[in-house]
Amino acid sequence: MKNLPSKQQIKRIFQFKIPFIIGFYLLWIFFFDSNNLISLFKLNKEIQKFEGKKAFFEKEIAEQETEHDKLTSDIQTCIDYGRKNLYLKEKDDVIFVTVKDTPPPPQTRR
Repeated sequence: MKNLPSKQQIKRIFQFKIPFIIGFYLLWIFFFDSNNLISLFKLNKEIQKFEGKKAFFEKEIAEQETEHDKLTSDIQTCIDYGRKNLYLKEKDDVIFVTVKDTPPPPQTRR
């Protein structure tokens, strides 16, 4: 006759079975699952970063739209913009563009 486990041994095994299963499940969720918590935290950081960029670009779009509205509504504003930013001129205008002179890079001896 084999040594069968006693009722106390069986009780003891089942007593630690549930915490073991719960621990294994939590370990699986935290580290090994494809949607584990570590990757979810990384993705959440990326989402916050992109939301910040989205807010910046929405602000830039609003500024560009107001500038576009100014340029399309008034011809004098359009002429001033062309002269200042695009170096456009009228027939008798002379435009001087100043460029900072940069020193040439030092030559190396061979």
